[in-house]
Parts: sequence; structure tokens; C-alpha cells
Amino acid sequence: MRTKRTETDVIQKIGVISVPVHDQQRAKEFFTGVLGFAEVRDEPYTSEARWIELAPEGAETAITLVTWFPAMPPGGLAGMVLKSDDVTRVHKSVAESAASDVTDPVSAPWGTSFTFTDTEGNGWIVQQD
Repeated sequence: MRTKRTETDVIQKIGVISVPVHDQQRAKEFFTGVLGFAEVRDEPYTSEARWIELAPEGAETAITLVTWFPAMPPGGLAGMVLKSDDVTRVHKSVAESAASDVTDPVSAPWGTSFTFTDTEGNGWIVQQD
């Protein structure tokens, strides 16, 4: 990972990642209640949708739970990696939730990880270095 900035850098960080969902409230409850994300913002966006922005405590990057992008159908996101310093605790929380396809943690040279599908059909990886 490159950490030194150069004069050609134009992007400094990733701000928000859109996560496509069917049900914004159900997804919000999953991310806050099961994964421990904090609410950054929850306000009206359109007459039928809210701008719900969530993030892990102290994180610079947030997610927003979107319903309004036709090109992003719910369940269309896969492979996003969430980092944790306690993959066992997160695995227990996810396994006891409404998540599906929860795999057992697997150790590899780069860390321990497991995968799951959230309540909206999106695929995630939780990794501990």
C-alpha cells in the first residue's frame, strides 16, 4: 500500500460507498445492530427514500444504503472487505443474525476471514489481520 503522497495524487480518500438495498430500515438495523456501525446521517432524500449514511466508529469511509440506482440492484454488491480486530466476535454476531451464507472463519497468511450475505443479498468479507 502506498502511503507517501506525490504531486500527481488527485484523490485523497474514499468517502462513501453505495450499498444497494431493498429495505433501507432493515439494512440500517442490520449494519447498526449486528455490525456495530454508527449513524452518520439519516434524512429524507426523495419522497420515497432516505439518505442513510453509516460508518464504523472512527472510520473515514462510510456506506450509504441506496434504493434509487437502477444500475445497482439490491444484492448486486460483493467482495467488500470489512476489517475487525475480533473476527470471532463479529462472526458470532453475524451467525446469530438474519444474515445468510455465513462461512466459518478461515486462517490464511494475510489474516483470518469469513464471508456472509447481508439481509439485502449483498456479499461481504470480514477480515482480521
